[in-house]
This record gives sequence, structure tokens and C-alpha cells, in this order.
Amino acid sequence: MVNINIPFFLYKSGVGGSCNNVELEKENNLYKNIKKLLENARKQVLTTVNSLMTLTYYEIGRQIVEEEQNGENRAKYGKKLIKTLFEKLTKEFGKSFGVRNIEIMRKFYIVFSDDEKTKSLIAKSINPFELSWTHYIRLMRIKDIKERKFYEIESKQENWTVREMERQIDSCLYQRLELSRYWQVSILWYYLQKRTLRDSCGGHKGCAWVVTYLSRKAIYNYVLNE
Repeated sequence: MVNINIPFFLYKSGVGGSCNNVELEKENNLYKNIKKLLENARKQVLTTVNSLMTLTYYEIGRQIVEEEQNGENRAKYGKKLIKTLFEKLTKEFGKSFGVRNIEIMRKFYIVFSDDEKTKSLIAKSINPFELSWTHYIRLMRIKDIKERKFYEIESKQENWTVREMERQIDSCLYQRLELSRYWQVSILWYYLQKRTLRDSCGGHKGCAWVVTYLSRKAIYNYVLNE
């Protein structure tokens, strides 16, 4: 191994220092890359755990609802069943399984089992729940299926926190966009009716009315599904 001694005048000129700076920069870059990998892994693990727990709560809700169907007095049996589960599960798993939380799990299944896509994915052993449990507790309060689905999808795509999703719900984002879409339909229909459809029928009013009606429905469905 050959030792290379940097002359004193090179140190004075800054050459030796620049070599050290390059090494420090490389080390810092390596550290940043590794840090990013670990942070991403931590986020993925947390997301996976949250998603799995949400699916588990859905399954708990399903089993409770199905068991309730076996009781003669379903309402009375359901209350007794939840109380029994509360007493046993709390001893094993702590306060997360209080009466209120078990009732929420039951409601979670009832609300989201109406979604055919959710049922289809679960039947294929695919977990459809990509948000946190707290997200879904808030989403359950939305009665309209389309509106609820809208906020669920937007929360996934935009990476909304629960607080941000709550803010968007309170601002009536869904209703404002729906109103905007109705305006789009009306404007598109107007121009098609005035310019394209009338000419396509050679001026026959009966034909123009039929084509206008059919096209309006097509535009309406297209815009709402975009």
C-alpha cells in the first residue's frame, strides 16, 4: 500500500480540504438515501397494519351480524351478544373492544357490505380498505353511497389525513362538484343541440329531438363518470 502525503502548499491552497468535502457529501447523500428507504418502509408497514386491522374489523362485524340472524329476538340477542363479546375481548385485548367500538365494527360491515365492488374484492381475497380505521369511522356517517365512495377515493389518491378529509366533507366538496358537472352537461348539450344535432338530421324536428335526447343522456352519464 502506497502512502501519498499531500504537500503543505496543497493544504494551504484548499486541495486537501476539497477532497474531504467530496467524501462528506457522498456520505451525507448515502445517509439521506438510506433514511428515505427506512422512512418509506415504515410508512408501508404502518399502512399495511392499518389496512389489515380495518379488514379485520369488517370481518368481526360480518360475523356479529350473521350470528345475530340466528337469534329469535334479533335486537335483544344482538345486545346480549355484543355485551358478551365486550366482556371477553376486553380481558384479552384491552379497551379497544369496548361496547361502542364493537357496535361501530358491526355498523362498518353493514354500511360497506352494500358496496358490490368491496364485496367482490374481499371474495377474491383482496383487501379493499386502504385508509385508516379513523377514516372509515368518519365515512360511515355519510349515507349516500356515491358521496361516501367519492371521499374514500379522493382520500386515497390525494393522501388526505382524517382532518383534511373532514374539512373537505364540511366544505361540501362533493355537492359542489356535482353541481359543476350538471353545468357541464347543460353547456355541452346546448352546443350539440344548436350546431351538430340539428344538421345531422337534415332539419327534421322529430329526428333532432330523439338524437338530442339520447345524446344528452350519453353526455350526462359520461361527465358524471369522469
